[in-house]
Amino acid sequence: MMKQAYLVCLSLFIFFPIMLSAQERILVFGDALNQSTALKKELAGKKMEVRNITADGLSDISVDQGRLLLIGEDAPCPPKSRPAISQYLANGGNIIVVGPASFDYRPQPVNPVVVVDFKNIDDYQIIEPPRTPRLASMDKPAIQTVDLPNSTGKGLEFATEKRGMRDIYAQFSIVKEAAPNRSVLTFKAKGNHYMDLLSLQIKDRDNKKWITFVPLSSDWGDYTVSLADFIPEGWDAADMVYPLLGPSRIDSLAMGTNLMTVWREKGMAFAIADVSLCENETDIYAPTSALRPLSLPFQENETTLPQWIIDPFFQSMSIKDAVHIISAKDSPFGEIAQQTVQDVTILANTLAEFPGSLNGTDTKSIYDHRMDREKRVIPLLTTDDGNIVARLDIHAGGPYKHSSIAVFGFSPQSIVAQPQLRNTLVGVADYILHTPRVLKTTINTTIQKNKESVVPKFVVTLQNPTAKTVKGKLSLHIEGIPQKKVDVEISPGETLDRIIKFGEVPTGFSFQQFDWSIELETPDSHDRINETVDVERSMLEAFIYLVNVQKKYPDGRYSHHYFGDAYGVRAMLAYLDFLERNPEHLANNTDLWAKISPNDILESAIHFCDMLVERQLPSGALPMGYSEHASGYNVADGGQMTLALFQLSRYVKDEKKRKSYLDVCYRFLDWAETFYIDEAKSDSLKVSRPKDYAKGNAAAGRYGLGQAGRSRQETGPSWVLADILAAQAYAAYIDNHPSNEIYRKIADRNIKFYANAKYSAAGYYQAEALFWAWLTTDDKAIKKVILENLDASFLPPLYRGKVNDMYDLGSRSTLRALPLLYYQQFMSNTASNRAVLLKYIWSFGANTSMSAMRNLSQTFPKPVHGESLAATKYAALSALWSMELLEPGSTLYQEVK
Repeated sequence: MMKQAYLVCLSLFIFFPIMLSAQERILVFGDALNQSTALKKELAGKKMEVRNITADGLSDISVDQGRLLLIGEDAPCPPKSRPAISQYLANGGNIIVVGPASFDYRPQPVNPVVVVDFKNIDDYQIIEPPRTPRLASMDKPAIQTVDLPNSTGKGLEFATEKRGMRDIYAQFSIVKEAAPNRSVLTFKAKGNHYMDLLSLQIKDRDNKKWITFVPLSSDWGDYTVSLADFIPEGWDAADMVYPLLGPSRIDSLAMGTNLMTVWREKGMAFAIADVSLCENETDIYAPTSALRPLSLPFQENETTLPQWIIDPFFQSMSIKDAVHIISAKDSPFGEIAQQTVQDVTILANTLAEFPGSLNGTDTKSIYDHRMDREKRVIPLLTTDDGNIVARLDIHAGGPYKHSSIAVFGFSPQSIVAQPQLRNTLVGVADYILHTPRVLKTTINTTIQKNKESVVPKFVVTLQNPTAKTVKGKLSLHIEGIPQKKVDVEISPGETLDRIIKFGEVPTGFSFQQFDWSIELETPDSHDRINETVDVERSMLEAFIYLVNVQKKYPDGRYSHHYFGDAYGVRAMLAYLDFLERNPEHLANNTDLWAKISPNDILESAIHFCDMLVERQLPSGALPMGYSEHASGYNVADGGQMTLALFQLSRYVKDEKKRKSYLDVCYRFLDWAETFYIDEAKSDSLKVSRPKDYAKGNAAAGRYGLGQAGRSRQETGPSWVLADILAAQAYAAYIDNHPSNEIYRKIADRNIKFYANAKYSAAGYYQAEALFWAWLTTDDKAIKKVILENLDASFLPPLYRGKVNDMYDLGSRSTLRALPLLYYQQFMSNTASNRAVLLKYIWSFGANTSMSAMRNLSQTFPKPVHGESLAATKYAALSALWSMELLEPGSTLYQEVK
């Protein structure tokens, strides 16, 4: 009996703290939040207890102290606390940030001291640091002093006309001006479309180099840089705090170009002026959020950007006037009555990153960070015109995987003073800590085995933040397909991937627009995501993106890959024709039509086409948007641009322009034909180019790659013909041209050769070429061979169930949906193809993924290379198959409609 009593007492001793811990601790930093009795009471009602954390405590915070940190202060957190808070998030902690001040370390410069006089040539020197390997085909810049607008001062300008300049800097000593209290650099500067990032390099008195970068606009602007944003060159510890540059230890500053960070193939220009060292009125010397979008420029210079520089308010916009606030649509925290709030911050949708610039980076996995950006985004509160002012992000990838960051764009005083705003904050805290939820939904297909049909397969990532095992029902509903419901059991504090497989996608499924929802129901909670996938809307978002990025360049390009741009232009003109015949569609998506007009789309598309007319060489060669510094012209790239001009000509109403576009096509085809390898040329190349001949690249029936300067590449792989075959078929069989017979002979010869060679159609463009050949040839035997090739080499890779395969090859692979639609329309409407189409359409239009069109466009507002170029290609290529889905035959020629 005594033993039993002892055990009872022991159990009470052990479990009593656990019973108390049902009131989960919330760590709160900030006087207004800590002193709010109402906030504490409402949190207690949700089993949460406020614990004040001091400034010193922030620097030593851990998840053991509490799984949620609530920050709301009118001044920045101690700078030394950022690495600790970042580690707290990486270890599974969560934060709610109220007000934009918490991570704002921007300096406020005062008492400037000028450090260089650009009118005095002896005050600075021009240096050209060597680069290994040396980058060729650069031009020497003209360097001159220039007047400043609205000023008597002088600036120093560097400019080239045709090609980029080498790494070149104006360097000057600032030893005399350097002082411990002068920690801010200010200057005026401007760049141009291609020189849009200024490189800054400081050498200290120990001859150590410190680097940073500043994005430039094309107009003169005032720039402020904290010396704390200079990182030691070669720093390679993302999770560690780099040593800060000592302001008094500076020897010299260099300002100029870094060719690893900008597009170097076109004429560059930049100018600098009024360079000063200043004191900082805030007395805070710490790295600022200005570094956050510059990961790639630092990476290309073998320097690692620290990941602990967190600021969920970076790139946001402040509104000082009174603003009306309402609940976001479908907010899980219920409706609030309209609130009026003074001094509101409009949140940035996502971090807009500075693009990379090195050729080929759009296809290298080391430059692909899509999965790191994955998160579930829950808008909480918006202005009455739809701008988000409060949001919850639950990270599914990256350094803060499985952690939540909620942001409220109001002052802490506004939150605690207005009950409905306060209730929303409490609801978010409760949700973060106590609600099992859906974190991510990934669409795929099953893997084909034994020729059975593939079907949609979803991997749903669930998260249980509670301290107990959760059992419940997970249901996924797609409009037009029977609902699927499965049992789930999630361990405490864990995530779980649950697979849901559907049956065959029905023949009549509405691919153009469909609703879907997913729900996790437990005895104590209910979490739901619902969304409409609307292909026309996503296509329109792609057009808005393309029209905007075209404005980033002066010549009509959307990106540095014209062949990809051309697909988007085809979609634009086809859609405008569709709108003219179906004007009721202008009444849909009114929020998007407020950002763009049909005439904007038309002017953009025509600008691109006119550029090709203007820039085509007399020989017929077409520029590509890349290799321009080396005067490179590829047969393959030109073939895809020529197909675009041929195909879109049906939609061009200006007969003069239409004729000019067709003239470009025929001049190009004539130039391309000079690269054809006949038997005699093949025999000659066998002697002159034995290695290429051994690879098969000099075989009769193929085409050479193209030219660079005066040098011609007379050999080429099989895909060169694939890229020009559709254009040749158009000239031969579709367009009415006096020389049709000549082009017919060429097309007959090439279609027969290419079809019978049975080259794989697994790439993104080969299947498209085969479809144009199949549609235009009258040879039944050739049609049969093409169909057999498509069945053998195009379709099987699509049935392998590869996740996110549409983003492969720098997003070129999204184009596979276009020939897949052709196959469905002209050959066979199969269940397997419908499953693959659902995957491609879902990925493009479901905004729950950060890789959907809308989210990619916000992350990469300017394409150069790497992921930014892939985003533009994803927009252009996906827009074309979206248009074909919206109106079958619109991406082909009139007779097949």
